This record gives sequence, structure tokens and C-alpha cells, in this order.
Amino acid sequence: MPQSYKEYPSGSVTLTAVTYAVPFKYLSIDDVNVIGFDGDKWIPLTLDASAPRDAVNKTVTLATAPNTLYTKIRLYRATSTTQLVDFQNGSRLSESDLDTAYQQGLFAAQEIAEDASTSQFAAVREAGLQSGTSLSNFASQSFTGDNSSFSFNITAFNPQTTVAEAYRVSIDGVMQSPTDAYSITLSPAQITFLGNDAPPTGSKIVVVTAASAASAVSVDDVTIGLTSANKAEIKDLSVSNAKLAGGITQDKLAGSIATSKLAEVIDDDTMTTGVSATSLASSESIKAYVDSKTSDPTRDYESLTNSTVSNNVQQNATGRPLWTSFTLYASGRDINYLVLEVSPNSDMSGSTRIGQSRMLGSGNYDSGTQVTGIVPSNYYWKYKYSLSSGTPSEMVHSSFVL
Repeated sequence: MPQSYKEYPSGSVTLTAVTYAVPFKYLSIDDVNVIGFDGDKWIPLTLDASAPRDAVNKTVTLATAPNTLYTKIRLYRATSTTQLVDFQNGSRLSESDLDTAYQQGLFAAQEIAEDASTSQFAAVREAGLQSGTSLSNFASQSFTGDNSSFSFNITAFNPQTTVAEAYRVSIDGVMQSPTDAYSITLSPAQITFLGNDAPPTGSKIVVVTAASAASAVSVDDVTIGLTSANKAEIKDLSVSNAKLAGGITQDKLAGSIATSKLAEVIDDDTMTTGVSATSLASSESIKAYVDSKTSDPTRDYESLTNSTVSNNVQQNATGRPLWTSFTLYASGRDINYLVLEVSPNSDMSGSTRIGQSRMLGSGNYDSGTQVTGIVPSNYYWKYKYSLSSGTPSEMVHSSFVL
């Protein structure tokens, strides 16, 4: 059972309440704080402004109930590391002073060992991640105090972070509080003890670190972070053009791009944004563009493969839109009409006239006309015409796939 914190919900207590009992010991009720877990990280919670803590009833009161915003909350103790009792020669020792001095050290040690604030070991993991270390990379160095030196050069390993919580420091076996008792620098690699008193003469100082390996690759915490499950992840907006050497290629993209990332892709079929995966997959405009970028032996200009004569029904079986053109020439006669009909049915029922042309001739001049149209994939099509008299000359132009 933890001695330095308590988590709720527990038993019949739910997170709809604002006041919670503090079951663990403390020197001052002001040492008790509250954090909430939102499913990903711990967040400090605001206490009630008028009565945040009650030493008589041993409770803390939040400004608002956690409710569904947090899956659990933690009441934890953060004992002050400022010296509370200073014994003087010849003074009378009281039980209260002895208890306070003893409990201050005990409580601080419990809070570090149990990671009451949830920040102690997170700092170690973060530092280890940044330095590329593993559990086999722990290192340590010992020093001897002389009652005058505050700084000691670290030579047994290369510190990879200045985060004080990433190191475990003791003097004659007594754990020192991070940030309050010491600081770490990288250049020069040193540990410096804070306060007014240097480590006593002959005292044994031990520094243990989880971020040590001299050959470690340093990764800045702007790019790499930790998830709530303590797994490394690339932070949002951390991948830049400069970090994608040679551009984005298929071998650099594991899996597929989520449709949600294509919210601004415009579907030319409907001229809408934020289209679905199904819509994107069936978009003729996108497929036509992609197809035009690939090698296609059927994309052959000036080919008679898809040409036809008048009144001959033909299907566009190319799989893509088909461009066609038909020219009609008549000597001295009227061309009543030349028309392109397109239908989804082979019998041309329900056909649509894509284009129609008419030309009047005379005895002195020849007449000619042309109709051009695009036939959708799998549709049937034919050209037909009507003259005032006689037989014209058909000039069939090639069709080609778009």
C-alpha cells in the first residue's frame, strides 16, 4: 500500500465529489496536492479557492468535480526539502523536533521511491529515450566530500540530460532531493550541490544515472516523446521536408494514407471536399489523371481501332472516356443533319444526342460538316446523317482514349 499517495475512484467513492479524504501521513496539509489522469497523461487539478485543504478533517477540496474528464485522480504528498529543524549544541531535544526531523527525511524518501507525483521515473524514461540508452547503460561515480567543494567533475560517464530527476544522488546513503539539493550540467560534466553547506569531509557521494552511454545518440525532446504507455513516438509536426531525404516514396510509407488526411482533396466528379475513401476510389477524374501518368499501349493517337462508319453501333470498351470525330462531305447537296448518339444500351434505346450539325449546299459549292464528341466508358455510340439526295463521302477520323 502506498505511503505517499492515494488514488480515487476507490470502493464506493466516485469522481462526482469535490472533497476527498487524505489517508496518508504528512507534516503539513499544505504538502498535499491533486492530479488527474485523462487517459493519456497526469494533469494538476485546481483546488477550491476558499477552503482547499482541511487539516482537522484531513481532506482536500477541488474547485470542480472531476466527473468524466478524468479516469482517476491521485492525492499525493510533496514534503518540503527545506530543513525544518536545526539542532543546536546544548539545546534540549524534544520529541516533536526529533519526530519532525525524522519524518521529513522518511516522507521525502517515500515520495521518491513511490513516485508520488508521477514525475520522478517519467524523467528517467525521457532522459533514457533521448540518450538512446537501455537498462544495460546505467552507470555511476563516487566522490569524497571535503566540506568545501560544491562541484564535482563527472568522468565515469557522459551525462545526456540536465534533468535532475534522471539521476539518483546520495550522501552517505541518504538520498538527495532533485532540483533542491543538486543540479547537473553537460559542459562541463559536473554535479553541483546547492545550499549553504558543502558535503562533509570524508562523506561518500554517489551519483547513479540512466542516461549514460558515451556512444549514445542524442535526440531532442522536440522531435521524440513518450506516450502514456511509455513508448517512444514522433511528436506532431516533427517530420519536415529536410528530414525526408530524396522525397516521399512508396517504400517510406508503411500502410496507407488515412482518408481523414485527404480532407482537402477535391473530387472533380462532384467538386466537393472531404470526400470519402469510396468516393476517392471511384473518382473518374483522379483515376484518369493517374492512368495518364502510366505506360498505356492503348493510348495511341491517330488509330482507327475505335473508328466506325455511319449507323454502325459500337461500344466504348476501353475502360476510359473515348474521343471521336466524324466528318461528312457532300457535293452540291444539303446535309440535313449529322449527329452523334450515345446510349448505355446496345440497342441505342434511351440514347442522347451529344452533337448535331447541319449544312446547306448549292450547285456551285460543296458542303461538309463535322461532329466531335466524348463517349463515356462502356457506353454505346453511333453517327448517323441525312442528305437531301445522293450519297456522300464519309471521312472518318480516328478516335483515341482520354
